[in-house]
Amino acid sequence: MTVVDPIDGKLDIGFVSQLEGIIDVNTLRISAPIFEAKIYPVRVNSRIEGYMFCKANQIFRIAGVVTDRLIIDDIALLDVFVTENPERMQRRQFYRFDCKVPVTFIVPDGEEPEVHYEIDGYTLDISGGGISAVTDRALAADLIVSGILKLDTYELEFQGKVIRCRKEIILDELKYISSIGFIDLEYKERENIVSFIFNQQRELLKRGQRYD
Repeated sequence: MTVVDPIDGKLDIGFVSQLEGIIDVNTLRISAPIFEAKIYPVRVNSRIEGYMFCKANQIFRIAGVVTDRLIIDDIALLDVFVTENPERMQRRQFYRFDCKVPVTFIVPDGEEPEVHYEIDGYTLDISGGGISAVTDRALAADLIVSGILKLDTYELEFQGKVIRCRKEIILDELKYISSIGFIDLEYKERENIVSFIFNQQRELLKRGQRYD
């Protein structure tokens, strides 16, 4: 979601939140957004515009005004008065969550397609649509790869297409950063990814992060 602060104007930050409850027909209760691993102090009277992910192919635009900030069970929350009717969007839109998660790619050998080898790495971010990953070896653009992503105790097996790959020096070592889009990911698998992202967000909230 985006935020228009009553003093500072529109903030050049994309936030993520989660629906925590419905207070009445016009008021939603959401988790306070996180920025750089801390709760961002959204002011009362801030205007917000967000995209609510309901199912793999259903996204709704929500607009409203923050009417209250509160903390319940050590979770920072915002009450939002909805000012416009929710609008169903016709495109998919996924939030990318910065996180370091182990990932293994199974890549076909260019000279012997029936031979495959593994490339281990870790993610820079993850969303319901794909990942960015760091590896020691390059992944060619347009290459179709299989992969195993470790989300806590759950292992997600997926197929993906390498969108782009670039070199970067990380801690004085040459690494390759690849953007990979998921191919034909089942609805339940995408839901597992979204649940993982929100659980990670909630864990950040439970580590004692509070409003200033």
